[in-house]
Amino acid sequence: MNRLSQSALMKIVFALIGLIVGLLDYFIKGPLSDSIFKAFIVAAILFIGELVLESRDSQKREKEAYATFVRRNRNLTGTLLTQLNGELERAVKVQESQFIVDHETLAILSYDTFWKLLVEQIETRRKLTVHTIHSCALDVWVEHPLTTSLLNRQRDFCQKGGTIVRILCDRNRVPGEQVQSAARNMAEAGIEVVHYNLASQRITDHNFAWDYALVDETGDAAIWDSFANSPGGVIGEAVYSNHGEYKGKDLRELWQRVRAASTPIPSVTPNEP
Repeated sequence: MNRLSQSALMKIVFALIGLIVGLLDYFIKGPLSDSIFKAFIVAAILFIGELVLESRDSQKREKEAYATFVRRNRNLTGTLLTQLNGELERAVKVQESQFIVDHETLAILSYDTFWKLLVEQIETRRKLTVHTIHSCALDVWVEHPLTTSLLNRQRDFCQKGGTIVRILCDRNRVPGEQVQSAARNMAEAGIEVVHYNLASQRITDHNFAWDYALVDETGDAAIWDSFANSPGGVIGEAVYSNHGEYKGKDLRELWQRVRAASTPIPSVTPNEP
């Protein structure tokens, strides 16, 4: 017969402790239903405690493995691990009302995960509407390794009942070819796309140096900041919050004003989900 693992044995021990507590309580006080309930509570508390300790042990083992690897590999491989670990530790910064992914590659990967979670949420909600503005570099929607994944997730979101309205920005009265190409791909995914001409300067109190997607019903927002002072910059970090503001801007109100100043893109209409 196979030997039980230490984890399995611990769970059996906790169950037996809970059963013994319940039986003792029954013989001393009764009734049976109350005793069973108390036994369940005791077993649950012990089980949760065992999970916490198991998690701590796992973290300790990982730290020990990391330290051992670096100590034994004082070469390029060990140096690479040290630097990568340092980058990952610095990449995510948690603040009171938001968290920041301060790494260009991880920022875009996190946005893909953001849409993955939205697809999961729309399966259990009647309605979700995402309003977005894109004024940074457009390559992520045209020729980036994650372009297909992002569009597929947003297609799934629309097909399951979600709504996406995206404002694409450039400095042309008639949208440029890159905007047209991105808009066609988005429309095929069921996304409503409009164009804002930055040169019109109809919105003067925003520099369009960062993009965002705002979930209208929940206030959750994904913000891409380029650290530039003008549109078209390369995305440097992602910021996630649920209080509907960024750098003093009310995201919902800003989107509504830019949408009112935008125009449809000729020959681009969203497919029906």
